[in-house]
Amino acid sequence: MDTELDIELGFPAPLVWGVLSDFGNLSWYSSTAKRVECDGRGIGMRRTMHMVNGEVRVQRLEFIDHGSMSMRYSTDLPDDGPISDLVHALRVVPDGSNRCRIVTHLHFRSPTVFAEQDIKAFLETAISMAIHHLENHLKKLAQSNSKADPDTDNK
Repeated sequence: MDTELDIELGFPAPLVWGVLSDFGNLSWYSSTAKRVECDGRGIGMRRTMHMVNGEVRVQRLEFIDHGSMSMRYSTDLPDDGPISDLVHALRVVPDGSNRCRIVTHLHFRSPTVFAEQDIKAFLETAISMAIHHLENHLKKLAQSNSKADPDTDNK
């Protein structure tokens, strides 16, 4: 099964990509994982997330291309859950100098009796929550950058 989202953000694509492409750093989404451990660098890198609910999620970076601002990673999920074999591909697309879109594609298998539309709705909600955390982090970055720029007050 597949689902795709196209999300607009009011931030420059390079700034958004800078956060998302740092695969080992989930500090911007700290409410999900209480601890993140990384093993390796680049393609094949694994990040193990120790979730606040006690679960452990392992994600593996399968593809990254800084030129096209795109990446793909897989998430190991238990076979008895509502979703397995989850692969998340995303691309940051510039939309003017201070805007961009995140095009995200999720491919997964559902070995359970849950309805496809319910699983897609769950995944879309999870992505929307992640985007909300990302936007909050980007706002903080923009604020700290404007404080560091002495010309900002004179504009």
